[in-house]
Amino acid sequence: MNVVPRLIALLSTSELIDTFASMAGETATATRKGVAAAVASILGALIAKGSNESGASSLIRLMTEHKIDGNMLDQLALLFGGRTRDAQIDLGNRMLGAILDDKTLGVTRLVSSASEMSGASAGKLMALVAPTVLGGVATAAPAGGFSASTLAGILASQKDYLGTFAPPGLSDLLGLGVLGTAEAPAMAFAATLPTAGLRSREAGAVGVVAMAAPSFWQVLPPWVLLAALIILAFFGLRSCMLGTERAAVEATVVTEPEPVAPEVPAEPAATQLALPSGTVLTVPPGSVGENLYNFLIGTETGSKTFLFDGLTFESGSTTLDANSQSTIAVIAEILKEFGAVTVSVDGYTDNTGSREENARLSQARAQEVMAALTAAGIDASRLTSAGHADDSPVADNGTEEGRAQNRRTELTATKN
Repeated sequence: MNVVPRLIALLSTSELIDTFASMAGETATATRKGVAAAVASILGALIAKGSNESGASSLIRLMTEHKIDGNMLDQLALLFGGRTRDAQIDLGNRMLGAILDDKTLGVTRLVSSASEMSGASAGKLMALVAPTVLGGVATAAPAGGFSASTLAGILASQKDYLGTFAPPGLSDLLGLGVLGTAEAPAMAFAATLPTAGLRSREAGAVGVVAMAAPSFWQVLPPWVLLAALIILAFFGLRSCMLGTERAAVEATVVTEPEPVAPEVPAEPAATQLALPSGTVLTVPPGSVGENLYNFLIGTETGSKTFLFDGLTFESGSTTLDANSQSTIAVIAEILKEFGAVTVSVDGYTDNTGSREENARLSQARAQEVMAALTAAGIDASRLTSAGHADDSPVADNGTEEGRAQNRRTELTATKN
């Protein structure tokens, strides 16, 4: 589990960036950079702190004391709207002190430098996001809660993802050694796109160039080809003679006709989407990718809602499964080409379970999709998400088939 891009996406919505910018006294642009640097820096400090049993135990006590668990990520609006600015910053500073010990000032300077925020503003921002970073770690807690060893292992696994986001100098300051640069989800999603060719940008164009290896016969010496032809001619003649004899024998044998296999309908051909840059995407016909593309290149204006097909979540979870990543990658590639388009992701459930749980689950799943799109390279300012529980059913909740249709995610694109 890579929590870094998800946390950055959740904390980089337009509403929260405006809130943070106001609280820290900075511009939205600097604040957005600061959020990424602060999340990576605080997570790096947690990794360093939790690298031994004593440090991991102290982090568990810290989370227990402040009642921090994975549900925090579903309640960010309440978290940043329920306390005064000074109370939030004071709480965050106490957490930072417990996490960073005597390195608070040094890490604050690194965040300040990476985001071009003042030192005071960077300190306030780090205090504001610290509880959420702990909440992101808490989402990985097993059913029985953390032990020192499980927390240490989970934190250590996040080191592979820090290299992309950590401000320069963080590793040396915290003693983390070489930070991993494991590909963020945006790169992992891109890897699921069709790979039948290579992109070529010659003469400013982007196309797909098929790569063909030299033929086996093209690299053989001439004398080998001649010998092969002679051998083939000999065996071909012999085969013809044997075939004539066999045919004479078989002509007297009555055989039953072989059963004819039922004809299998051919799968519909994939659809090729030619993006404005020249990139070509291959998508299933009638998919959300094709429908979104047709709307964006057409003359229709305003907003349009599409069923976000191709998305499935792990059972009872808000985590997208691996098969959903290709769909996310296609939508991200299309949105990158149409920079003025904004998108709303809306989650829905069926009517089983409590209203409160359905509202939480639908909101969390919509946020997960938004976070995945952000991690795939779409600016969070272009995205919003909302959960609607079992509102607006599209089918009968009295049948399993109907409930399955009502458990859905929708994407609404707006041409601005």
